Amino acid sequence: MDKWNGLIGLSGAYQLPPANQPQMPLALVLHAAALLLPKYPCVQPFDPKLIVSDAAALHAWEQDPLASHGKVTPGYLFELLRTQARLVKELQGLDLPVLMLWGTSDQVVTKEGHRMLVDASRNDLSELMSYPGGFHNLLAEPDLKDDVISDIGDWMVKVCRQGKEKSTQL
Repeated sequence: MDKWNGLIGLSGAYQLPPANQPQMPLALVLHAAALLLPKYPCVQPFDPKLIVSDAAALHAWEQDPLASHGKVTPGYLFELLRTQARLVKELQGLDLPVLMLWGTSDQVVTKEGHRMLVDASRNDLSELMSYPGGFHNLLAEPDLKDDVISDIGDWMVKVCRQGKEKSTQL
């Protein structure tokens, strides 16, 4: 990872909530569906009302042509679960600074998944920032987005300073 200076994660699906984890029979069906019909749209991933707490911001997201509004495919779900299962092993030895941002009202992804990435990092600048009342899309939350953007900028400055200090010590 020599080419990376840091990792910022915003409401990432690093770990699904336990209620959303498929049990073994369903996991086997999902695997078969991923092989036979990988691109078949089959499942609405979650209630869109879980994206953002503000009605106007939710409406803007619903109208955004760049936002994914479709159903999830078996191939996508299978790869998501497969990647999550490998993530813990793949994170061993992570020495990048990691910033994870999570809203305390996010019902789409878990705080534990974000904490897992921070804990895996061996860098002192790694941290998890929680935003009270924030839903899944923190950058769309009218009362939080300015703080989120400011926190990201401040963290990036710290990471750049650390990198500059290390390069002058060489």
